[in-house]
Amino acid sequence: MGLLTSMKWPKTTLFDLLEDAEANTKDTFDVVHLELESGQSYVVAILHGEPDQVDAIAEQLEELKHQWLGTKNDKSSLCRSRDTTDQVTADVHDPEVAKIIDLLQQWHTSRIQKLQMIVQAPADTELVLRGVNGHQVELLGDERKGFKAGCAMALDLFSKFPLTMTEIIDDDTGEDE
Repeated sequence: MGLLTSMKWPKTTLFDLLEDAEANTKDTFDVVHLELESGQSYVVAILHGEPDQVDAIAEQLEELKHQWLGTKNDKSSLCRSRDTTDQVTADVHDPEVAKIIDLLQQWHTSRIQKLQMIVQAPADTELVLRGVNGHQVELLGDERKGFKAGCAMALDLFSKFPLTMTEIIDDDTGEDE
């Protein structure tokens, strides 16, 4: 029996379904077709398994959605794919999403620069933190060394921003050469 077909529909929450999927060790492809009180149909599907298999089916479902809606699948939504280095890539055609990623990159760069300034601060430079109620606390001796070591560790762990954006220029203008 599948995850969806074994559900007690009036009482099962999405959280319950997610917990069942997490506990399930078998690949699952389950579909339930229900009729609502309004007379309309309602379909729920669950896919659970290896990312490559699930991603392939999700892409097919996305294509079916666009066919049903009568729209072209321009991949304006995030489409996940895995390459051989196990990195996730996304085709993003939404300028707002690209802007958010750009702002995150700027924020990250600013924080990394501040950490670098602290780590590279000469011994004669005061390191002062804002303590409780805005009181300033100067770091001296072992506190200073420990703080700088912590900042160096943060730099080591987080210096590379985990997202990259690559602009792909579409050469297909529709004109013959």
